[in-house]
Amino acid sequence: MSAIVKRISAAFLTAIVLISLFSFSVSADVTNDASAGISEADVTTSEAYTAPAGATVTYRTRGYKKKWQKYKKQGYRSGYINKKTRSIEAIQIKVKSSVSGKIQYNTHAYKRGWSGYKTNGKTAGGKKQRIDMIRIKLTGELAEKYDVYYRVHLHIQRGWLAWAKNGEDAGARDYAFYIDAIQIVLTEKDADAPGAVRGIKTQRNFKCYNADNIRSAMIEKAQSMSSSTKWLILCDTQHYFAGVFTGSKGNWKLVRFIYISVGKPSSPTKKGVFKIKNRKKKFYSGAVRCKYCTRFTKAYYFHSLPYSWDGKRIVSTRLGQRCTHGCVRMPLDDAKYIYKKVPKKSTAWVY
Repeated sequence: MSAIVKRISAAFLTAIVLISLFSFSVSADVTNDASAGISEADVTTSEAYTAPAGATVTYRTRGYKKKWQKYKKQGYRSGYINKKTRSIEAIQIKVKSSVSGKIQYNTHAYKRGWSGYKTNGKTAGGKKQRIDMIRIKLTGELAEKYDVYYRVHLHIQRGWLAWAKNGEDAGARDYAFYIDAIQIVLTEKDADAPGAVRGIKTQRNFKCYNADNIRSAMIEKAQSMSSSTKWLILCDTQHYFAGVFTGSKGNWKLVRFIYISVGKPSSPTKKGVFKIKNRKKKFYSGAVRCKYCTRFTKAYYFHSLPYSWDGKRIVSTRLGQRCTHGCVRMPLDDAKYIYKKVPKKSTAWVY
């Protein structure tokens, strides 16, 4: 009997050890996965940041075609994660403090530009806008005593960017990567950047990126070109940008700078200097519909992202890739702009 009791006791102790090890592994995985979209309530890691005494920042966001979220306090995430079409369209920020000064914030919407600085709870952004950059700063005694840090999460799994500070750009201009979540914190003046806050970690080691060098090179290339109209299109298939210009040779002004996708290796986009030809409001390719299609040669078009057959739903948001059958793909608003504005016989240079 004693031998049986010993065996049962040993088995029981072994089970307890295995359960303890399994529980530890699960906790560690949840902690390490915080940056992959797990909500703050699921995160077990400790704070890497302590709010300063004497001032508190609160903020709320409104998602694209959604209602305002509740106000979040000092470091909590506001916005949406892993929602491909749920970018932020507006934000309100407040500071409560024993010292004088204000918090100011300026949002940049894709293809719309900067909203202008708003102050202490007023709305920056607007309905049906897609915010892709933000600047936040303090004034007065607040600016003398504190720094404001903020970082953004870019949609389509681009992840959390590094912390920006005191009016710096945060986001991604030019690339149609919209902001879908944000964290904001105050620190004591000249303190180190916050690091992990609410268990969320930076995933990209930059605060903001843009295509300024590509834009400048395209503007320079355009000046040597002629067109039969006051319009010109350049298409850079290596860096995935198209530019729409108005003016004349040597005096072209860039009016639209567009992030695109081009033909895949098996069906590359045709390169050369062409004249804009006819256009179609839509055409069908297999199971998808393309909208606002402007032909530049043979069966090659500038057109929208692909939609479902009924035209109600985008079926692919891929930009910055070689993935088309040879046409130049772009966001709907940009395809519509070319369709409406650029007349026949305008020069299109695809290189």
